[in-house]
Amino acid sequence: MKRIFLTFVLLFAFGASSNAQENKVTEAEKLAKAEVNALVKVITLDSSIENSFLDLLKYKHEALSKSITVEEKTEIYNTIESKIVNSLTPEQLTILKSKPELFEDLIK
Repeated sequence: MKRIFLTFVLLFAFGASSNAQENKVTEAEKLAKAEVNALVKVITLDSSIENSFLDLLKYKHEALSKSITVEEKTEIYNTIESKIVNSLTPEQLTILKSKPELFEDLIK
């Protein structure tokens, strides 16, 4: 009887743990989608570039959600900024930089 009870307790604990991990991924995706939607309202993007930005911003939120140092955060911010700058045309970049709040939100 004790073994059966212990088995159910362990199954519940592992199930709750995996559920919490899935919610973190969902939160990162939700934040990334909101940022991409804000970006698309300002500049027109191809669907492939839009998907690339979604993956990039999802990575950003997942990386920043881990407990990391200030130096690591700064490195992530610089990486994201360089990828955004290199992915856009000069015209798109000018439009994006004319919206400094959005540009800052995409990076941080």
